[in-house]
This record gives sequence, C-alpha cells and structure tokens, in this order.
Amino acid sequence: MKRTCSVICLTAILLSMRAGSQTIHLAPHAGFSRILDTLLSPAADQPLTLESYVDVRGENSLIPLDWARQRRLPLVVYHGTDPYFSDYQTWEVALERGKWRLSWASVNTDLYEGNPSGAQLYLDAQHNQIPTTGASHPLVTMNRTSYQRISVGYETPLSMRLGVARIGLAGNLLLFDRVQYGNISGDMVNGQFTGHLSLLTTRGLPNSQTYSPGASIDTWITVPLVKRWNLGIRIENLLGIVQIRKMQDIEADVATNTVIPDENGFLHGAPLINGKVTHRSVQANLSRRWWAGLTRPLGAYNILITAQNDRYWRGGTGISGIIKRSGRWWTLFQTDPFEWQSGMNLGALRTQLSLSEPNLGHTRQAELLVGIKVNIEHARGQITK
Repeated sequence: MKRTCSVICLTAILLSMRAGSQTIHLAPHAGFSRILDTLLSPAADQPLTLESYVDVRGENSLIPLDWARQRRLPLVVYHGTDPYFSDYQTWEVALERGKWRLSWASVNTDLYEGNPSGAQLYLDAQHNQIPTTGASHPLVTMNRTSYQRISVGYETPLSMRLGVARIGLAGNLLLFDRVQYGNISGDMVNGQFTGHLSLLTTRGLPNSQTYSPGASIDTWITVPLVKRWNLGIRIENLLGIVQIRKMQDIEADVATNTVIPDENGFLHGAPLINGKVTHRSVQANLSRRWWAGLTRPLGAYNILITAQNDRYWRGGTGISGIIKRSGRWWTLFQTDPFEWQSGMNLGALRTQLSLSEPNLGHTRQAELLVGIKVNIEHARGQITK
C-alpha cells in the first residue's frame, strides 16, 4: 500500500497544473543585472556587444533544496498554506548595437502547486509512510515547458523636464517543444485515494506534431522623478499567446488501495487509472511578470527599492555601488519569502547569487547566474593594434 500511494503521489506531482487557468508558465526574460543596468546607466547607444549567460533557479516552500537528493525524507509536517515548487534553466546569447538587441534563449521551466493536503501527501510518500487513518482532500497541479525564445528589442531615450527617460519594447517568438499542464484532486481516506486526473500534455507525441509557436510583447520604462529618484517599470508578456498544435487530453479517475464489490458481492481491486485519451489543439495565455523599482543616489551608492510579481508580490530593499568606474555590485534583500541576492558586473564578467539563507543545506530558494558581456568593437580594435 505504501508503495502504491507513493507512486500515485509522485505521478500527481509530475502530471498536473492549476485547473482551468490555461496559462503557460515562463521563466524571466531578463535577469536583475540587466534590469539594474537599465535603471542606473545613462541612456546611450550601445556599441556592438555580445552577451551570454546561464541562469539556474530553484525554490519551494516544503523542504530545503538539498533534501531533494535524498532517497527517503525524514518525517516532515507541512504548516504552510501555499505549497509550491518552481525551477527554471535558461541559456541566452544576445547581440546589442545602438538601440537594438537581438537574443536567442533555450529555456526549461517547472511549476508545481497544490493545497496543504497535497503537500503533506507528497511529504508522507517521500518518507515512505502513508497514514492509514484520517481523511484529507489533496490537490496537486503542474505546469512544465521547454521552449526556445527569439527576441528583438528596441530602446530609445525620451527627454523630460526632470531628465531623460528610457522606453523599450521587445517582441518574442516562442517555439515550444514540450508543454504539460493539468491537475489531480480527490479524497484520501484511511490510506485509500480516489480522485480525478485532468491533464493536457505533448509527451508521447512526435515533435513534428507538437512543435508549437507562441508570441509575446515585453515593455519597460525608466523615468526621472523629483529629488534625484528614478522609477523603473518592466512588464514581460504584457500580451502573449501560444497555439499548441496537438496535445493529449487525458481525463481519468484514479484509485489506490480501493476495492469494489461486483453484482455477486465479490470484491475486486479498483483500476489504478480508468479514463480516456483524446487529441486536440489548445490555445493558452503566457504568464505575465511585473517588476518595479526606485533608485536614488546616496553618496557613492544607490538605494534600491523593488517590487515584483511572478505568481505573487514580493518587495525588496538594497544598495548598489560602483567598482572601478565601469563595474557595479549590488545587494538586495527580498521579503515574503525572505531571500538575499547579491551580484557583480566587473569587466566582461556577470555574476548573481540568491539564497534564502547562508546555510546551503537549509536554503529553500537558490539562484545562480553566470555570464559574460564583451564589447566586440573594442576587442576588435585591441586585436588590430
């Protein structure tokens, strides 16, 4: 029984998303380093510049990230209200020249959500000990994508009474090769689970039938305010949509450790999964992301005040400084949940590290970004000399 419930629980975690939203979850299009450059650097045409970076992030509200490597978890009782796990991996290459930016990125994302009962069932299954008494009503959801993003952006200065503003617009072509979203919910009574699975997935279908285009628009603006304050606002996927060419539409009843009597009174084990699979195309929205920030010089430093919304709002305060005139460092503290972020741009190097606490064995949020940004025209001139 423990093994069967564990399998079902893990299957639920791997096969679901919030019902009915039909919104595809995407990774951020810009790291904080680039957003900060837009907010703090003066408006100017860029020389021919090559940028490349890798950005990896994982976060959850259940267990330390390091525990995910364990084959069996210790006994954990979930006391929160909004359980989730999210991660993404992005590799991007970009060229900038003048007011234009052209980039290509390869991205994988995962987002799992649910209710407290679903979180506790997952933790119990990972502990290999499903309670045989009591009742709960677990819900688990998932949103998984794998895609490539091609973006063309344009930014221009705009003179204002208090200084120079910057306005930018970017168009994104998104090519999806994997999309999965759905949900599983039901009742867990005395160690027996009965529920329903709804899943839309491209898994199991050839790429020639599932490779699907999407498009979105990003916009951003920085505006000088009174008393040397600067305001920056960025919206990713302000408008966005994807047409998924073909998906498997799975609707199934799920039961574990459940027996049912036949017409003669004999007991039989209920099918683990009993349902149907159809195929259809699906049109879905793309997740929108908001970011806003205020900065003000304070001696040799800049004060940072930020707010952002991915799936929830969170605020942050921090400070930024200059390194040898051309470089920059920053430290930012974000709340709800707490997260410390620090980064540095020095010469061609771009780095960023985020943790929810300094002990790597206990952190539940972690992000690492490493990249380079090279002035090709300057490098070519140095070689010529």
